[in-house]
Amino acid sequence: MSLGFSLAGSRALPRGKGKVIGEKAPEFRKETSDDATCRAVQRAALRPDAGRPRVFLDIGIDGKPIGRVVCELYSDLVPKTAENFRKLCLGTAGFGIHGRPLHYKGSLFHRVVPNFVIHGGDFTKCDGSGGESIYGLTFDDEAFDIKHASPGLLTMANKGPNTNGSQFYITTKAAPSLDNKSVLFGRVVEGMDTVLRIEASCGVATSGDVACPTPDSHEVVAFRPGQPVAHIMECGELPDGGLLAIDDDELRAAAKRPRLAGSGPEEEVHIFQILKKHAGLRHPETWQGKKATCTKGKAKLVLENLRKRLVASGSIQTTFVELAREHSDEAASQNGGDLGCVKRGDLGKEADPVAFSLAPGALSEVFETRLGVRLLYRAP
Repeated sequence: MSLGFSLAGSRALPRGKGKVIGEKAPEFRKETSDDATCRAVQRAALRPDAGRPRVFLDIGIDGKPIGRVVCELYSDLVPKTAENFRKLCLGTAGFGIHGRPLHYKGSLFHRVVPNFVIHGGDFTKCDGSGGESIYGLTFDDEAFDIKHASPGLLTMANKGPNTNGSQFYITTKAAPSLDNKSVLFGRVVEGMDTVLRIEASCGVATSGDVACPTPDSHEVVAFRPGQPVAHIMECGELPDGGLLAIDDDELRAAAKRPRLAGSGPEEEVHIFQILKKHAGLRHPETWQGKKATCTKGKAKLVLENLRKRLVASGSIQTTFVELAREHSDEAASQNGGDLGCVKRGDLGKEADPVAFSLAPGALSEVFETRLGVRLLYRAP
């Protein structure tokens, strides 16, 4: 279905205008887009598009492969930014001004901010002070229409307006503080569990150990000597939506995980749930007919601790099933908390927005509803 305007550069224009010529992107700015345009671009970003390129990052921690992250790039919305990332994954843009190959292979995720982002892409210095784009040291911001409304989004890291190079973030939860500051150019469609494993395992140090500042609202963290280090062991583009063969058996197994499917805006997602009842509910009975006696605070604490265990686990879905069977107070606990594929409206007005905001392979935060305290997981 046509949106009625051109999406070149993620900026809505009359058709035929704003065309990207060569490496020169149109100078579109946030203030030129009205709310209706921003909403239309947001819908376009969420709509599966078989024509968009997909790239992969094979991740290791301390030299041991842990899995593959596959990202869909918004080449139709922010073409210049998407092409920069694609070519840096391929390593086909030659050498940069620092004499280093323009390639993400071997670079680190040098900074991790829990409940915010993992930060990588500095292939020249690997500490947040380097990196460069395929267009030169930096290039201008392309557009800010797409919002950082969920985990699993791929967005540019920068040092201020129009300073995009090669550094990037992958969000681990919604990050509205990045709106209108960082150009969002893709999303994780496979391997969010690998992203969350980096978040849980790496980079939890104190402030003062990082070259690049983070927003004031987030703790500044970085690697310290002796901590696990996550790096990109291999990267590239998936031809025609297929998977590239790789040498390492562990990475090959990770690459065979199911790919996000869909045709049109998502109206159905596969959700797992852990529900904790408490004494303050109107209906505190568990699926077994027993009345919950714990307080709401205790129920929340139980789920917060379970969430920490899930994030630190090697396989979130397998661990979620085990924990749901042991701790969930609803009948679905017998199936490991598997609610199956739910449609919009199935989970009610409190849980529905949470479920449909999750990226594939992502955990929700613990949240309260009239039925009890909940923790959701979206299957890849």
